[in-house]
Amino acid sequence: TLDAVHIDILDDARDGVLVTGTADVVLQNSSISRVGHSGVAATAHRGATLAMHQVDVHLQGQSATGVALGGTVYLSDSRIVVQGANSRAVDQSGGALTVQSSELSGDSGLSLMENGVTVLRDSSVRSERIALDINGRGNAVTVERSTLATSDGTAIWMPNDSLLVLRDSSVAARGDRALGLDVRGGHAQVVGTRLS
Repeated sequence: TLDAVHIDILDDARDGVLVTGTADVVLQNSSISRVGHSGVAATAHRGATLAMHQVDVHLQGQSATGVALGGTVYLSDSRIVVQGANSRAVDQSGGALTVQSSELSGDSGLSLMENGVTVLRDSSVRSERIALDINGRGNAVTVERSTLATSDGTAIWMPNDSLLVLRDSSVAARGDRALGLDVRGGHAQVVGTRLS
């Protein structure tokens, strides 16, 4: 357990927190920051588990990523802000992600590739481009009581065979030709949700 720590990612360092193998790490009441090109605040590899509670992440730089995972990540009462072109708040390649009562923002918000399981509850995702990018196949995403918003792009993009359940939430997209929800493959269930 890491409690009440501040991690400043310097120079060419890639990760603020790196969880590998079968490790189980808890990061709480802490902050991670970086100014510079690329870098990842926290990474959980396949088979590893990372819990982040009341963690403030602030990255500034092109192609930076707040949280990257192929393992299991629990994110609660936290804030991830990533500023810069091609930046992502969360980059998920498989694994399982649970986001509870948290705020995510970046050039892109939450990006999924193959076979990921994601639950987003009582949270917000704000981005310049795509807030929720369900780009690969075999993903299962549940969004409940949350807000997804973009300032210049489609809010939710699902081009392939995945499952999306969107319940009691708000989805807003701004910009020319932007859509609140663009589903071209898979199955989407939308209940009690406002799309604009």
